[in-house]
Amino acid sequence: MRQASPKPEGLRERNRREKYEHITNVSIRLFLENGYDATTLAEIAHSSGISRRHLFNYFDSKDEILFSHLREYYEMIAESIARGSPDEPTLEVVRKAILSNLTRFDAERTLAIAKIMRNNAALQSKNRANEINLEKAIMKGLSALWPSKMSHDRLLFASILSSGAIRFATYIWLRDGNEIKLADCVAEAFDRMKFEIQCTE
Repeated sequence: MRQASPKPEGLRERNRREKYEHITNVSIRLFLENGYDATTLAEIAHSSGISRRHLFNYFDSKDEILFSHLREYYEMIAESIARGSPDEPTLEVVRKAILSNLTRFDAERTLAIAKIMRNNAALQSKNRANEINLEKAIMKGLSALWPSKMSHDRLLFASILSSGAIRFATYIWLRDGNEIKLADCVAEAFDRMKFEIQCTE
């Protein structure tokens, strides 16, 4: 079935998106300059040119601001997986979905967030929830693509494996200081995963 084309973005939606991005960019800058814990929501609102009350129309907390791009990215991944080919292996569907969305992945912001979290154990702990959310996004997409053909356990297993490969790819990319393309790290991680699975068969 042919999917309907997305509706054009209206003026209100565009203004909200631009304000959303502006607040996020201002927040990341303040976190880097002043430290995450030392930065207040009031300072973020003031630097963004809005009231603190207005800020809550966009974000409820600093954590939500910091990790907002991941939530959006995971939604895109789930949608891309759901549009994949049901004739391909599950891991290949996920691999293609990840690679096809990397052009929309905010690498610069990810590097900045990694720097912010580097010496903040509390943020590192909270980031583990994002890893679970990635698994859930993959599972959501796979379940939409194969609503009844495959068992829940099989799709969950594929989701966990894929999430692990993506985490490994991101680790290598950050470790090497962004000198390697993230797409190459992702492709290599999935290739390694397939190799390890074959070696145990």
